[in-house]
Amino acid sequence: MKKLIFLAAISAVLAGCGQQKPAETKTPPAQKSPERVAVEKLLDQKYPKDLSPKVFSAAQNAITTEITTFARQKNDPTACDFLGDDRQKSCKNDLYFRDALKASNPRKCAQISDGKFQTVCFDQIKIADALKTGDAKKCDELSTPKQIAKCQSQILSREAQIKKDPKICEQIADQTSAQQCAQMVSLIQNLDAPQK
Repeated sequence: MKKLIFLAAISAVLAGCGQQKPAETKTPPAQKSPERVAVEKLLDQKYPKDLSPKVFSAAQNAITTEITTFARQKNDPTACDFLGDDRQKSCKNDLYFRDALKASNPRKCAQISDGKFQTVCFDQIKIADALKTGDAKKCDELSTPKQIAKCQSQILSREAQIKKDPKICEQIADQTSAQQCAQMVSLIQNLDAPQK
């Protein structure tokens, strides 16, 4: 937890470094947290007073990665609160997405704040369910025709491989996917053929 607090303090300091401010007012040292003082001291030793945009971006990305990894390990969205705005939302959305997929629970996708990412979450759970049951009709509930076709292709390909029947592959709309399916069935048939 100390590492997380330290990273959050660095993130807070960096958030202030990357923005141009008209006139800085110095906060008295007595009002700064010990973590912030330690981070400022470390930054003063490692970096020049004005961080270049490249260094700032690299440091901020490294901290975001550390905090997101910690949040994933602990499965704790509150750890993302140490990040700022968009990075915080992205971190939390990632955790909610993983949790929804793990639980195979589409209602958990509703926690995701980004509409497109939420749709991806719903679709991934529906695809997993369709593949698990082998029911291609469940693919019809997906958000786009492309997702529907991809889901149906996966189900038909799996069925063709299990039954070792290349004719099933002919039902796949996308020609490339249909050819790949037929090749895979042929390979399986060759592997199962008795050796001479």
